[in-house]
Amino acid sequence: RQVAVLAERVLARPDDLPGALASYSRARVARARKVQQAARFNARAYHLPGPLALPRDLILRRLGGEGMLRRYAWLYGWTPGGG
Repeated sequence: RQVAVLAERVLARPDDLPGALASYSRARVARARKVQQAARFNARAYHLPGPLALPRDLILRRLGGEGMLRRYAWLYGWTPGGG
């Protein structure tokens, strides 16, 4: 996927290679930061101890598989040019 973004951003502006690469870098860094933030949140939430696990389990049960897919559509539903 990163290759698709790189190609999309660089090939769209072949006359400005430094600018195109900077644009790619900004998009990559922003996306990587968002992925890391989501992973850190999940690491805390999924490992809650004892009584704190009950509300987490209820929320996850209510969300279900489809809800989880919607929650992370920005990550798993990614397409070039779409986000």
